[in-house]
This record gives sequence, structure tokens and C-alpha cells, in this order.
Amino acid sequence: MGVLAFSIMVGLNRVSRKIPSVLAAVVVTTLLSWATGFEHNVSTSIVTIDSLQTRKLIREFNRSVKTVQPMSTERAELYKALEAAKQNDDVTGEIHARHDISIIGVEIERLNLEARAYRNELRRLLFAAQQRGDGSYRFFLQDAIPEGVETDGKVWRILVGNKALPEDALMIGSGGAVVGHVPSGLPTFTLPEINLKTLLHLLPYAAIIALLGFIEAVSVAKAMSAKTGQRLHPNQELIGQGLANIVGSMGRATSCPVRSRARR
Repeated sequence: MGVLAFSIMVGLNRVSRKIPSVLAAVVVTTLLSWATGFEHNVSTSIVTIDSLQTRKLIREFNRSVKTVQPMSTERAELYKALEAAKQNDDVTGEIHARHDISIIGVEIERLNLEARAYRNELRRLLFAAQQRGDGSYRFFLQDAIPEGVETDGKVWRILVGNKALPEDALMIGSGGAVVGHVPSGLPTFTLPEINLKTLLHLLPYAAIIALLGFIEAVSVAKAMSAKTGQRLHPNQELIGQGLANIVGSMGRATSCPVRSRARR
């Protein structure tokens, strides 16, 4: 798919520079992936995997991931206790809080390393699938297919991320890898919650991010205006970025500087 997209872009550029080669490559590869079922995922139960070792790996991975969350919450509470001890000049309480934070931090790191090892092991496993009469699947390890079992000829993998795997709805795929699921519909616009304490805490970082984004956008615009002879209006760029981020925050969008536009 990547080679095809690259070939389309190079080929169209040689035919004519006026043809939007990148857009054409996106359209062609998107239609092709839709027509061929490039992303082929099924949701299945853990009991359909005919490998006790794989089931054990899944459960161990889930145990590691699920244990980290409450420990992270506990560590956050200890940080609050540490701040309170500092404000009250409670040296003993501060020592105990630091000690407990250190112990929990080591345990969280151990669990994260453990989960990463299980995740890598699960991603390396290759399966073959047998589709039954009711449309459901039975999965076998590629090197452990029972004699007489006819498979669909595809190579299947368990789709593992950073979250625990639901045992009754495992996602297993045999197609190509894609960026991820794109949610349908329009975002719900709501006013963000404004917390003064959080605002003051994030203000320095937000200012740095905004400054870097503005400098980057203006630098690109200056390079473009030098070639095209168009005038640049930095104030309009700053207003555009600010309005885009304000409106985007109402739809829970990530902060993304609007690319500069050189105005005549």
C-alpha cells in the first residue's frame, strides 16, 4: 500500500505538477483498502483461542495493567499528603509519604515492564482461523494447527494496546495495520470546566507551547511569502490560532496551531 501510494505521487508529478498527486494517492489507497477489506478485525471470546498458554498470557497481561491503575491513584493521594505535610511542617509525615511514594513508584515500574513483556509476546503470536458454520471463528497457533482442520489461509494477530483486553470481546485482526478507529459524527460542543488552580498551574506551559507554535507557523509563512511575494500579517495569524484553540477546546480537540496564511 505504501509503495502504491508513493508510485502514484511520483507518477502524477512527472505527468503534471498541477495534478494534486497526494490527494489522488489518498483517494486511491482509501478506496482500495475499503474494497479489499484491508482492515479485517473480528471480536471474539478468549475461549475461541485454542491455546492455554495464550489465554494465560492474556490474563497475566490484564492483571498487570489493571493493578497499575489503583496504585497510580494511591500514589496521587500520597502526593497530596506530601504537600499537606510540607505546608504543616510535618517532617515525620513527609518522610513517610516520600517512602510510600518511592515504594509504589518501584512497583508501578515493575508492573509496567511486566505488562510490556506480555504485550510484546502476545503481538508476536501468529494464528490461523477456522470459520464455523455459524460464522464464528476458532483460532489456532500457526505452528499448532490440528490435523484435518481447514483454515482460511490468513494470518491473524491479537490486537493489543495499553489497556486490558476484554476476555469476552478480544479484537483479532488479519488485515493491514491502520492508524486507529476514527469516531463517526460531529463532536459535542460543551464549555470546558475552568478551574483557577489548574489554570495557574498550566499557564506557564501553555504560554511556552503557544509561543513555539506561533514562531513555527510564522517561520513557515515567512518562507512562503518570500517565494510568492505576498504580505504577511503576524497579528492575524495569532488571532487565528487563538480562536481555533478556544473553539477546539469546546469540542475536546487537541491543541494544533493553524498553519499560517500569507495575505495579499
